[in-house]
Amino acid sequence: MLCRVFTFLLLFLNLHAFTQLTSFIEFSNRLDSISKNLPEHQKKQASDVLFEDMAAFLKSRFAVNDSNSIAANYFYAENKSSDVRLLNFYMNAQGFTHYYILIQSEFSKSGSVFKQSTTHLTYLNKQGIISMPDWYGALYYDFIPFHVQNHTLFLLLGYIPSDLLINKKIVDVLWFDELGFPAFGAPLIKFDRMQCDRLIFQYAKMAQMTLTYDKLRQIIVYDNLAPASPLQKNNFMFYGPDGSFNAITFTGSYWMQKNNVENKAPAAK
Repeated sequence: MLCRVFTFLLLFLNLHAFTQLTSFIEFSNRLDSISKNLPEHQKKQASDVLFEDMAAFLKSRFAVNDSNSIAANYFYAENKSSDVRLLNFYMNAQGFTHYYILIQSEFSKSGSVFKQSTTHLTYLNKQGIISMPDWYGALYYDFIPFHVQNHTLFLLLGYIPSDLLINKKIVDVLWFDELGFPAFGAPLIKFDRMQCDRLIFQYAKMAQMTLTYDKLRQIIVYDNLAPASPLQKNNFMFYGPDGSFNAITFTGSYWMQKNNVENKAPAAK
């Protein structure tokens, strides 16, 4: 009995030690420590605690001065002109990938922090607007502001590293409704002669795909994906880059596909 009580106390102390975050460096260190040092059955609970601590940190210190940063399993970005901040991370534990997102915006009252966590198990469609409670779960690695009819929106580039056979990369639109609530997806992308709310690229787990914002040209450059043979069409576990590159460019009203561009962007991750 004493042994069980002692074990519980150690777990409690591990999960709740140093809960008052004071910097993003501390957040990064705690996330890294959870990933590397805790046993599998403790990782999810410890990540949940860190998630709540980070929400409190952002809410108490809205004017955080920190440049965009990405590590192995988290991303933080801010747009100072519109005071929008996004922190996003994931944790692998017991065979599942758990995703977390925090969004803070001047569009919401009192600098509210919107938060959501999910375990990615559902199919993601390229059509449809998704509210924060129904967020699908992804790790974003770029956060690009753009303007349509005096509204500020953000193009998100991300990936979903949770499938054993298929990788997914995503282009989505983050925006805020009239009450300041965040939402994902908007009919502002024209791709393959269709109007889409978001783009979803699927390809083989062992392949690598470039999907990068080229700041100099202000375009999204990406690998053109193709099956290894015509017989494997739409079987995405056999898809990979074919050596050519396409782009998504902003026209002032929407993002439009442009085929066969030169790749000057960094190599794929």
